[in-house]
Amino acid sequence: MNRAKSIIVPSKTYLQLKNAWKLNHAKLSVIPNAVNFDLFPDASDKKDIDILTVCRLVKWKKVDLLIESSHLANKKLFVVGDGPELKNLTNLAQEFIFQSQHTTAIIGKLKNLDNFKI
Repeated sequence: MNRAKSIIVPSKTYLQLKNAWKLNHAKLSVIPNAVNFDLFPDASDKKDIDILTVCRLVKWKKVDLLIESSHLANKKLFVVGDGPELKNLTNLAQEFIFQSQHTTAIIGKLKNLDNFKI
C-alpha cells in the first residue's frame, strides 16, 4: 500500500490504523459509505421502529451491545445487514425475545429495498 498514490478508507476509525500499517497519513482520505435516502420511503408517520441499524455484521461494530441496550431500554430494534456475526446476533436477539416482549428483528441482507416492509 505504500506504493499507492492515495488510500481511501470508509471511516475515521481506519485512519488510526495508519501507524500499525506504517502508512503515510498524507495519502489517506476518508469517504464515508454512502446511503441513498431516495430509496427509503418517508417514515415520519411510522412508530414501529425505535432504532434501526444497517451495517456489516462484524464483531467490531458492537451490534451485540446495541441489542442488549435496546432490550434494557425496552426499544424496538431492527438490524439490517449480513456478515460473520449474523448467526450469533440472531441467537442473542432470540434470547432477549424469550425473556420479554422486547422486539429485535434481525433482517439480514436485503437485495431489493422495493420489497422491504416493516
